Amino acid sequence: MKFRKVITFIVVIFIALISAIAYIHSKSTSLLKKEFSVVGVPYGFIFDMEQEFSPDMMLHEGVISFYDEKSRSFAAFGHPVIEENNTLPQEATVLSFLDDNAGQFSGAVTRNTFYGCFGSFLPEYTPYVYKKTKLIHPDDIKEGKAVLLMLDETNSLTEYESTISFVEDFFPILISVYDEDFKGANSGVSGSVVLQNGKIAAIVCAGNKEENSDMFYATSAYEVAQAMFDK
Repeated sequence: MKFRKVITFIVVIFIALISAIAYIHSKSTSLLKKEFSVVGVPYGFIFDMEQEFSPDMMLHEGVISFYDEKSRSFAAFGHPVIEENNTLPQEATVLSFLDDNAGQFSGAVTRNTFYGCFGSFLPEYTPYVYKKTKLIHPDDIKEGKAVLLMLDETNSLTEYESTISFVEDFFPILISVYDEDFKGANSGVSGSVVLQNGKIAAIVCAGNKEENSDMFYATSAYEVAQAMFDK
């Protein structure tokens, strides 16, 4: 009888383990099948909810990387927003910078995490969409050619020929731009999208303007998307 109980317990644990693996696999597969809208342009973020927008107001500036049209959820920055007093403000209003709605409330941030800020657009707001495409799993990102989507000096979203390499650093992906048309990055480039084979591979998180104006650190876009839906 005791032996039979042990066998039953092992079987139950085995079934639970298989079910957990199947659930994780299905969740991963569904994320890779989902098509995201690449935005890649900067927005203004006001983390003090009591402030009202004015032209001379100092805003956090960062790029909304992509969003899911069905849920209207978006991912921005690619890194957390940290105030001068080392606090991580959670809520923010979102303002468009570049289109006819510039200066108007267009969405809200509801979570501020290691992988960036997440929130949603207003139902009546239609964000700019550069292209619609899918994600690359981190294991499928390869060292070699890539395309960096970044604003040029005229504030136009431009494709720059780049390379991806892997580094042992806080952000594991290094983007090196070799495109002759690249004139350096404007401020607020965090959240810029990196494509490989036409799919979203990485999100820019940091740069080194003093030493290498054509090199940026990035993190996996897949992991950013996981964090976006992990509420």
